[in-house]
Amino acid sequence: MMTFLSLLPQGIWQTYASVKHGYAYARSAEFVQSDIMHTFVWMRVPGDVVLSVGVVTFALFMYKAFVGSRAQRQLATETAD
Repeated sequence: MMTFLSLLPQGIWQTYASVKHGYAYARSAEFVQSDIMHTFVWMRVPGDVVLSVGVVTFALFMYKAFVGSRAQRQLATETAD
């Protein structure tokens, strides 16, 4: 879903420019740095932020799960001795 909403508009616009003006123009700095392409990039930001927050949250969860279980096992073996 993220690919379709964030990368697809840029790809469609670049494909249109390639068909209308040629491949070299669609890959040129003039086209890539145009206002519409900058708008497409900024439209991606909210979705990228949500994805980043999700990745960081998942990474923290996994870190706590492994470190916490290791600490509990260590505590259990210390109290058993």
